[in-house]
Amino acid sequence: MSTDKNSSEESNVSAVDLVAANKANTQQQFGRGTTVGTATASQAIKALWHENGKKLSLKRYARKLLADGNAVAQEWFSNKAGGTNAARSDQNKAKAQLASQASKGKKKA
Repeated sequence: MSTDKNSSEESNVSAVDLVAANKANTQQQFGRGTTVGTATASQAIKALWHENGKKLSLKRYARKLLADGNAVAQEWFSNKAGGTNAARSDQNKAKAQLASQASKGKKKA
């Protein structure tokens, strides 16, 4: 069991490193000189899930990682909650309201 725990800790560290490298817009070298883009939080957590947690659903596995304080799981849940979505600007809100009013006016006519 201790070897499984060590391998999962190594996987957690590598996934955290991938997400951190992604934020810095860098690329990492893997294998024999091939350059691979860095993983997003979603890709990293799914890779961890495929390696270690297939007996649980992806969401339950992520919740388990979150309870352990895993940074990738925290970012994944933040992204799922819309943490990376930009808020609508005032100009965009005004455009949407005008389009809605115009659409309602056409339906009434």
